[in-house]
Amino acid sequence: MDGKAEQESVLFRDEKCIIIPNFDFQKSQDLRQLHLLAFPVFPDLLSLRCLTSEHLGLLESIQKEGLRMIEENYGILANQVKLCVHYQPTFYWLHIHLVSASQVSASLDCLRSHLLSQVIQNIRLKSDYYQTVSLEYQLPGTHPLASALL
Repeated sequence: MDGKAEQESVLFRDEKCIIIPNFDFQKSQDLRQLHLLAFPVFPDLLSLRCLTSEHLGLLESIQKEGLRMIEENYGILANQVKLCVHYQPTFYWLHIHLVSASQVSASLDCLRSHLLSQVIQNIRLKSDYYQTVSLEYQLPGTHPLASALL
């Protein structure tokens, strides 16, 4: 994130975010498996729960620039791309997944994924939406928390 390591992997960078390929997509380059990650450059944004109306410009920029970059670099149109945020995340630095809409993956299922367009809409309706709403999610059976709950 500091602009020093792995610069060859960076697909897009501006003052708000950085977009890089997911490790598996970087290896395969199979457009049917398109999977990029957009990271805001602000490390204090840990998860979906941190987002408020203060972040709408950031989220809209990631959506706009991510879709533009994907169309320019890969020829994939916006209606063929899904942008989502996981809750609970795999790691606590907010990141947005940009994936081929045809991609089917357990990690991108509806129980954990929140479409970026819906996140933006929810925050427009209520600035502190993600600080006040109950969010359901499903843990895989292999997750350390899942075994602790049984």
